[in-house]
Amino acid sequence: MEEFEITVGGLFTTLFAFLFTTVPLLIYFFETRTPQTPAPNTEIPLPPPTKITGLYTYPIKSCRGIRLEKSKMLKTGLELDRQWMFVDAATKKFLTIREMAKMTLITPVYDAKSDELVVTVRPSKVLPNPPDVTIRIAAHPSEKWLKQNTELVPTIIWKTTTDGWAYPASMTAPLTELFGREVLLVRKGPEKRVLRGNGNPEIIGREEYIAYPDIMPVMVTSEASLKDLNARLEEEGEDLTLVMERFRPNIIVEGGDAWSEDIWSEVRITGAEKSESKDTLDMQVISRCLRCRVPNVDPDTAEEHPKQPWDLMMEFRRIDHGFTFKPAFGMHCIPRKEPTEISVGMTFNVTAVTTQHRYISGMK
Repeated sequence: MEEFEITVGGLFTTLFAFLFTTVPLLIYFFETRTPQTPAPNTEIPLPPPTKITGLYTYPIKSCRGIRLEKSKMLKTGLELDRQWMFVDAATKKFLTIREMAKMTLITPVYDAKSDELVVTVRPSKVLPNPPDVTIRIAAHPSEKWLKQNTELVPTIIWKTTTDGWAYPASMTAPLTELFGREVLLVRKGPEKRVLRGNGNPEIIGREEYIAYPDIMPVMVTSEASLKDLNARLEEEGEDLTLVMERFRPNIIVEGGDAWSEDIWSEVRITGAEKSESKDTLDMQVISRCLRCRVPNVDPDTAEEHPKQPWDLMMEFRRIDHGFTFKPAFGMHCIPRKEPTEISVGMTFNVTAVTTQHRYISGMK
């Protein structure tokens, strides 16, 4: 029989390994089990009205966005937003900018005359010789057309399996070298993808749906907060000025005080005083948007900064007690009706605030 000798060093190493692997899991477990809708706080004064300064839709997940002057808001988000995504041809698992920054060079443009998306790949320093490809797809295909020209397949986004209409492999064959694998372009199928995380029906009391966004239909960001972040980067001596598109919002507002959006609970978008628009859109602010390293990627060039803004945001924006391992920037929202036309210049009002936002992961 062999003899085992327990040393102080070995015991310490074992204990350290146990704590290193177990404690973060325990923290994550207890921080994310708060199934409740934040209650409005009537004691905090509401921020003054501001206005919408930008609208973006991202038709193909993780690819370049399209800046808009106006758009139609649906319950699932802005029209066309994340209705398509690229998947691995073999596994049908989604592909994102997180694993391949060059996806931001894939550029869809909406052709209103033909009602098509025209997809090309832009050159940049990291991709000086992009594939010479132009893909044209109907922006609003009928179900009959989809059944005749695509195949309904299961697709995987995070840990969820949902359906998608897969376009012919020949369409995306020219992108094989760019992705380093065979890929397919898919459009969200008819199966309803129910919100999870903070949007779980057990929490909000109703079912809401999305196409291919990560977790929520709409993300709103504030210019005032971006200005503060850029000022902090300058103070750190960083030669870097961030554009809002790094954070991939749908709605950009001027904002009042930096980071005042952290406590939004309900918002209302209305026509400006002399606007012709009579539409009013109410949205429930579901949670803060907790960030990965995607904002480190320059959307124009696909160059990825090794540190910023991730490092700086980790210093002062880990504010959500639901998940303290990521920094917050922007707010996730759910529209309360559809359709509603919204446009740049419309008034953005915060109608309720809360101090009880607590993030629950929906990437399952």
